[in-house]
Amino acid sequence: SAVDTKLDDITVYPNPNNGVFTIKLDKAKLLATATLNDATGKEIATYILKKGENKIEKEGLPSGFYSIVLDVDGKTETRQLIIK
Repeated sequence: SAVDTKLDDITVYPNPNNGVFTIKLDKAKLLATATLNDATGKEIATYILKKGENKIEKEGLPSGFYSIVLDVDGKTETRQLIIK
């Protein structure tokens, strides 16, 4: 949506994945979190992110579409994540 800000210095990979993926922050941030939601918008987990690579291990999720809401210093961006 129009309110989302593009967070170019964050990479989420691989995508699609099997529930194990990495969120990489290129720049140091005051506060960065990632919230994993299922297709209905139900919150599954929230992670505190640090600079560098943050490995997320959430195996056993049903395959399908998920969203990951990145919240960095008050800026929010939602990205789609596919669990296969």
